[in-house]
Amino acid sequence: MYGIFLERSLMTKLLCLSAVTASPGRALNRAFSTIRRTAFPWRYGFLTLLVLPGIGVAQAQVNVYTRSYDANRTGANTAETTLTPANVNATNFGKLYTVPIDGQVYAQPLFVSNVNIDGSTHDIVLVASMLNSVYAIDAPTGNILWQQNFGTPIKAQEVESDQNISWNTGIGILGTPVIDPETNYMYFVSGNEAQVNGAPVYTFRLNAIDITTGAPVHGSPMTINATYSTADLASPLVFNAMRANQRPGLALANGNVYIAFASHEDQQPYHGWVLAYNTSTLQQTAVYSDTTVGIEGGIWNAGGAPTIDTYGNVLISTGNGSFGPTTNNLVQTGNSFIKLSPTLQLLDYFTPYNSASLNSGDQDLGASGLLLIPGTNYVVGGGKQGVLYLTDITNMGKFNSSMDQVRQEFQGIFGKGTSHLHGGPTYLKTDANGPTIFVWGENDMLRAYPFNAETGLLNATPLATSTMTAPVTNNDGAMPGGFTSLTANGTANGIVWASTPYNDDAVHHVVQGVLYAFDAETLKLLWSDKTQDARDEVGVFAKYCPPIVANGRMFVPTFGASISTATGNGQLIAYGLLPQLVVTAANASMIAGGAVPTLTGSVTGLKSGDALGSTIDVTYSTTATSSSPAGTYPITATVSGSSVNNYRISLNAGTLTVTANTPPPPVTGGSGPISYPGGFAGSKLQLNGSATLNGSRLRLTDGKLNEAATAFFPTAVNVQSFTNDFTFQLTNPAADGITMLIQADGPTALGASGGGLGLAPGIKKSVAVKFDLYSNSGESTDSTGLYLNGQLPTIPSLDLSGTGVTLKSGAIFAVHSVYDGALLNVTITNTATGVASTQSYAVDIPGTLGATSAYLGFSAGTGSLVSTQEILTWSYTPSPDFTSGFSAAQLSLNGGAALNGNKLRILDGSAWEAHSAFFTTPVNVKQFSSAFTFQLTNAAADGIAFVLQNTGTTAVGGSGGSLGVGPAQGSTSGGIAKSVAIKFDLFNNSGEGIDSTGLYLNGAAPTTPSTDLTPTGVNLHSTDPIAAVLNYDGTTLTVTLTDTVTKASATQAYKVDIAGTLGATTGYVGFTGGTGQQVATADIQSWSYLAGTSTKPQLVYPTEALTSSSSGPTFRSFAWSGYPDGVGTVLDSTKVGDKVSFTVDVPESGTYDIKVNSKRYNNRAVFQLTVDGIDTGAATDEYLGNTADGSFGTFDLGSLALNAGAHTFTFTVVNKNAQASDWKLSFGQLILTAQ
Repeated sequence: MYGIFLERSLMTKLLCLSAVTASPGRALNRAFSTIRRTAFPWRYGFLTLLVLPGIGVAQAQVNVYTRSYDANRTGANTAETTLTPANVNATNFGKLYTVPIDGQVYAQPLFVSNVNIDGSTHDIVLVASMLNSVYAIDAPTGNILWQQNFGTPIKAQEVESDQNISWNTGIGILGTPVIDPETNYMYFVSGNEAQVNGAPVYTFRLNAIDITTGAPVHGSPMTINATYSTADLASPLVFNAMRANQRPGLALANGNVYIAFASHEDQQPYHGWVLAYNTSTLQQTAVYSDTTVGIEGGIWNAGGAPTIDTYGNVLISTGNGSFGPTTNNLVQTGNSFIKLSPTLQLLDYFTPYNSASLNSGDQDLGASGLLLIPGTNYVVGGGKQGVLYLTDITNMGKFNSSMDQVRQEFQGIFGKGTSHLHGGPTYLKTDANGPTIFVWGENDMLRAYPFNAETGLLNATPLATSTMTAPVTNNDGAMPGGFTSLTANGTANGIVWASTPYNDDAVHHVVQGVLYAFDAETLKLLWSDKTQDARDEVGVFAKYCPPIVANGRMFVPTFGASISTATGNGQLIAYGLLPQLVVTAANASMIAGGAVPTLTGSVTGLKSGDALGSTIDVTYSTTATSSSPAGTYPITATVSGSSVNNYRISLNAGTLTVTANTPPPPVTGGSGPISYPGGFAGSKLQLNGSATLNGSRLRLTDGKLNEAATAFFPTAVNVQSFTNDFTFQLTNPAADGITMLIQADGPTALGASGGGLGLAPGIKKSVAVKFDLYSNSGESTDSTGLYLNGQLPTIPSLDLSGTGVTLKSGAIFAVHSVYDGALLNVTITNTATGVASTQSYAVDIPGTLGATSAYLGFSAGTGSLVSTQEILTWSYTPSPDFTSGFSAAQLSLNGGAALNGNKLRILDGSAWEAHSAFFTTPVNVKQFSSAFTFQLTNAAADGIAFVLQNTGTTAVGGSGGSLGVGPAQGSTSGGIAKSVAIKFDLFNNSGEGIDSTGLYLNGAAPTTPSTDLTPTGVNLHSTDPIAAVLNYDGTTLTVTLTDTVTKASATQAYKVDIAGTLGATTGYVGFTGGTGQQVATADIQSWSYLAGTSTKPQLVYPTEALTSSSSGPTFRSFAWSGYPDGVGTVLDSTKVGDKVSFTVDVPESGTYDIKVNSKRYNNRAVFQLTVDGIDTGAATDEYLGNTADGSFGTFDLGSLALNAGAHTFTFTVVNKNAQASDWKLSFGQLILTAQ
């Protein structure tokens, strides 16, 4: 009986009833179910495809309610639209996630779409374990939605003699559950054990649960008991739970759930049982036993569920046992195919002629289940002798001792040692081959047998076989062969999915498994988990359990991750199309003869835990070289890294455009006193040292040793506030670097070569920002920093290597710097990649230079290593900055506007005034921020305006209600053309009220439409100073007025194209005013204008001033000149987990970008920021080696929505660089910028 022990100890494919239901959901299902129940009451749970008018197949959802997908037990999902032979391969398809399960899983998982759980809709996988646990798992993510346990399982070692079922697990839920799609109730049998008076009591329970919660329904559970009486029996046959084994999957039909039983390894005495229970009441409705006066007849079916025909009859294959007529002319049906009525009356049967021989040789016929071939009355099945039997269920053939009376039988399995068939036949109709039966017997190959629908016969010669056996090695008498499922989109794109032991016999111990996917038409191998074993390894083979595939994913249970760790636990593994990683090479350009630029691109689709440069590396390349002629060349990408095999890679090539080396024509004029947007050909720069013009480029050094150079605009410019933009390129970049230089020593000033960068030590009154290629004093070979008064530009510095800005790349870099009178912000951008780095420096430039005007330009140097260092374009625009008062030198005062001490007086209290004042240098108007404070006294009429215009510095409009910007009195013309004005109006000329504001274009009369300020509390007549803040982002101009005394505030936002209105990206900015018969005095008290940025509210919190709490280590303040306010903090942390928390009060709700600056040093660690317990940003490393005194750094930690009020910002040590000497963390300012 050894073979029986093996077959019966292994377990199952879950019976799955596939319902392809359209996305409109359960309401439509219920409507159609009424039709199903009326027309076919015995099969109401088995409709497999719902087709609705106007709803395509792509909208359908597959549901796997039962073992082998449907009542015919085809094992086929024919509505799979995602997975095809074209995309199921090791490149595109693989493991998505693994879910730990508490016990081994013999039951096939079930799958249901669109289930409402806790108010959310989910596609779920239902998994049952041998420890009586049921899990509802979110199919896309693997998250466990709920888990319920249904009691203590039976101890396997108490009811079986060896470990066909591992003694590390229990005998809990063994047979595959079944789901009623009308109710979403799931039915399953649990094996349970209890101690009563010190002795074990074994029971089986029928459970019914709601799959949305796992909660019992219908009074569940129902303890299973049964008796069976026939004329042959003097007393009823009694169901014995200790001897019974609920191996097959459950079936749902006729309003009943059907449950079949075998035994534990032929532990005697036992019989085969089939029981029926009402799905609503859980009351027993019918009983059948196949060997009433004999023995055995267990119903194994390798976990397969009973097959249901179109009349609701129950079709089952039985195992070794008594057969033939009894003395009362009843029939025992061991080793038979049987047909039972819905009430479990024996209607027909087939018993092989050699059944006695099969019994004596332990060659169970019922080692596998039965397949009812769709559209026919034919069932096909086989058992341990490897013979396939095809019989007509309208006349099954009964028993004939001479010759079987079936339609067809032939040897279908040809295994070495044994030819058992356990993985029951599966069926798929394909475009190429038509109806096909698939079987994979043990120690044999997977075989595909065609079925001829016209003759009603199988072709005994397979149309295809696999190249490997199951198992692959040690395949002499090894059990149990392969278990298959099938998918297709109709009859196209068929795939055979299979699970088998990999290289051992799975009878009495756990073994490694293997998964396969084959083309269903050719059995060509498409995929195996062993191809990308590190990624896709399935682990320990789950006995008798086929994969299921639904909605683009394959779900496979296992007995654990590895044999060494298989201690009774299990897993559910999901496979599918891998996440797509899209790599797009960025287009780039270069000049023929120049260096190939650094190539880059974008990467989207990275999963959490993966990072560029860490687990994923992307290398961009091109066929072009520095000697390539003008033309276009492809840019391609190569992806590598430890995680590369976890993605489907999609590569989008870019184009490198090589242009001829022709200098652009000279461009003159522009937006400021310095403007070389097209290059320097014909410029009058002051060139010193090695500086020269190279076509349109300003060449500072030309690749020779020990060069020093400076180049300056020959006239001093105002440096109180400004915007400065330039591009540069460093070719063959070995050493040393360049500076952006502002100095008051004179236009011929020149410093030393090498690390002096043409700046130090000769230029004393200077402010310089360096871009440094060489480490002279430990500053790294890719650094920047600010240096004053001819200081040697080495350290302190900021290492750019961690920012992605690589000065040695040969790329063209753009530098954008903005100075607001206190803070110099410098952003350097690689124009090829878009990667940028920004530094902020607190510096008093006029105070350092001792002057408000200075010479502006560049310096550079080489030493024993060289580089060709060139400036390509340059523009400089000083900005209005009168925050400390006004001077006449930079203003055009028109019509009577004048200075009143350090204030700008626009109106002086006389009648019929029309005045204006404009900054004399055009400013950039594409984006800007401006702030001013004004005061209106004796305020009767009319008002003032803030004006941007492109007419000229002397522009002025009409008096009275025209406010110096609109047309002359009594005229519709004469206003300032090409203008944008914001008025502050005291007088009601045209119904606008006596306290109004508004936007007016092109010299229009600033009357109506307008906004009445009265409801806001901002009263222009109050004589209180009024603060105005204007922000323009290129689309929207936002104006906020605040009474500095009462704090009343009003904000207006205007959609306006300022550059389009002015007809240029630059213009003149200033103020106008007007009086009529009534008058006012108007003073502008302070004013600043900053081009190139739209200021967003920024909150700066010095960490030394915040309320803080340490987890234990000392947290202290320390002085360092590199911090903006000269003071920072340090946490003397010593290990992972040390942390410091700050209480940060946020005044206004919104989304904020979070930055923190730090003194980076060689004893710093890696921190993770959490805000109110939520991880924010990536882990950040403060470590910086090769620096004597540290370097200032700013870290962007991402954006977060914050409510107004107090928040806890916690910085926790999570790691450190291997080179770091300690675990300390340092902080300067915490900066929140409203988005």
